[in-house]
Amino acid sequence: MAYYVIAQTIAAQDFIFPMDLRPVYLSANFGELRPNHFHSGLDMKTDKVEGKVVRAVDSGFVSRIQVTPTGYGHVLYVDHPCGYTTVYAHLKAFDPRIDSIVKAYQYEKKVHTVNITLTPDQVPVAKGQQIALSGNTGSSGGPHLHFEIRKTENQHALNPMLFYDLKDNVPPKIFRVGVYPMDSNSFVNHKQKKQLFETVSKGNGVYVLKEPVTVWGNIGFSVQGFDYMPEMSNVYGFYTTTLTCNGKTIYSRKIDEIDFGTTADINSLIDYEERLASKRNYERMFKTQNNELEIYTKLDNQGIYKTDGNELAQCEIRATDFVGNTAAVTIYLKQVHNDSLDVKACKSVEKKSCMDSLVYTDGKFQFKAKEKTFFTDFTFDVKIDETNPKKRYYSKQYQIVTDQVIFKKSAEIIIPYSLPDSLQGKGIIENCSRKTPIMTKFDDNGCAHAFIKSGGKFAVVVDTVAPTIKMTMADSADMSAKPYILFKMSDNYSGVGKYNAYIDGQWQILDYDAKSGAVFLWFDDARLELGKNHSLKIVLEDLCHNVLENEYTFFR
Repeated sequence: MAYYVIAQTIAAQDFIFPMDLRPVYLSANFGELRPNHFHSGLDMKTDKVEGKVVRAVDSGFVSRIQVTPTGYGHVLYVDHPCGYTTVYAHLKAFDPRIDSIVKAYQYEKKVHTVNITLTPDQVPVAKGQQIALSGNTGSSGGPHLHFEIRKTENQHALNPMLFYDLKDNVPPKIFRVGVYPMDSNSFVNHKQKKQLFETVSKGNGVYVLKEPVTVWGNIGFSVQGFDYMPEMSNVYGFYTTTLTCNGKTIYSRKIDEIDFGTTADINSLIDYEERLASKRNYERMFKTQNNELEIYTKLDNQGIYKTDGNELAQCEIRATDFVGNTAAVTIYLKQVHNDSLDVKACKSVEKKSCMDSLVYTDGKFQFKAKEKTFFTDFTFDVKIDETNPKKRYYSKQYQIVTDQVIFKKSAEIIIPYSLPDSLQGKGIIENCSRKTPIMTKFDDNGCAHAFIKSGGKFAVVVDTVAPTIKMTMADSADMSAKPYILFKMSDNYSGVGKYNAYIDGQWQILDYDAKSGAVFLWFDDARLELGKNHSLKIVLEDLCHNVLENEYTFFR
């Protein structure tokens, strides 16, 4: 009943498209499986260029403006009287009314990134009014408009396909399935580990496996594939998936709404171990203990199939797109108990409850996990390595050993360290296996604190090298005909934490694109005395407080 009411409300809502381009082509759809989140909108193509006009899809007011070097980049939020908020992300430029508000805020606060909340009377917009130009800012892989529709009351993202009619006659494709023994008394092809199988296409969205799968006990399934759209080479996510065994549906899910508070639980929906191994997203068609996603429309025994006394069984996995185009793979099962495997000989492993908190202490070292930090009951151990190859480390190496490939929530590690006076402020915790730094805080008791979402080996290292600048402007250059100064900044390890520029001693706004390292200093001639030489100072500081200061001159 709840969905019916939502659907009726949405059907009555008349939003226009946010751009004039026709036909509308998508590079990504709603609900796609992404690293640590579901894709929460539609990515609309802009003919591979920036600068397309972006319009408000209905009347309302600009309620929020953000400018960040990552994520959504330059983004606008528009609240509408109907109870929805629309989001326009990766923008190149704002409408002048909006841009003046952003710049005034940046100059007043002396900040490059902004997150401004507005009142209804500040920037009202009419339906179809231009509010921005499309771009490629933030964590964007190419020019496009990322467009969302949210419920204003809770900021849950809704499937924009509920509001728009896009033609699609191309069915999804199912490439692979996974079959999982769910406990120590269950088997797949006589083994107590998951088995992955490629499908064979019979045409018209019909798929089979090459041969039956032998199973016994409690069995889980997963599916890997994509949806497609006409005239497009892009791949998209499934709208619905369903698992039926012996004529009975035991699992189904549909993604019409995304709660940003639980979107990271996608790491439990997918086979995360397989994602790391093959970079493929296998959607697991069973629900784990601490998975709080509200996408499930049917869960019988949490989606787990239990073998019965019959010799043969048949399961079917179906995937559909939004308009109902379907792909289905049939899986024939041989239900045979594996007497050849001595189950009693299998080593029993003690597991901790994923519902409980955990604090592990060894001297000053601590590992702290709150309740429901892990998706399932888990194994846990800490191993300490006191070796120090090439004298890289300023602490012992602490290895967190667990069967959890990814955590539901971050856990805190506290590592005792020892730095000489000359290196104070230069320390940071490293994931030793990946040689990657982790945001770190240091206390007054000789301990470093960081948060992690997976196991591994961790220790304190130092970074003593300042960031670098690659300037595109020649020193003493005549910049009279140029709209901006462009340079690139980078850091060898911990990453750039602060960046500022000053012309004739006056602070300047910098537009930083983190994916490329490019930084634009757009000239604001209203704040600049023209027809003379100017001094430019750029100051960079990394997360370990190494500072670079470069000075230049130019004419404008």
